[in-house]
Amino acid sequence: MAEIITFASDLIFTSKISAAAKAVGLSAATARSLAALEAALGEEVRVAFVDMSMPTELAVKAIESCREKANTIAFYSHVQIDQRKAAEAAGVHRILPRSQFVIELNDILKEAARRE
Repeated sequence: MAEIITFASDLIFTSKISAAAKAVGLSAATARSLAALEAALGEEVRVAFVDMSMPTELAVKAIESCREKANTIAFYSHVQIDQRKAAEAAGVHRILPRSQFVIELNDILKEAARRE
């Protein structure tokens, strides 16, 4: 099972997240469906990333599934304020515009790697 799980459909972006996780010694996986995400959520998951560009209802369900089991961080396009509000309402631990998420990704992963 992975320590980092990403719920997203953008293969290039999820590959970047997986590579960054591996660079700090964490295992990573990508879920492209809610069922796959829920199956991947285990005790070893430290961080769950949720891409708010997924259909909003699906992204909200993903946050609700993850928030009790892992530090849940969502990212969104800075122009999609409704997605940010939906993530906040769903109880996400942290929400970042995609550009800020890219800047902070390595620090987020390093912090996750330090936690046992």
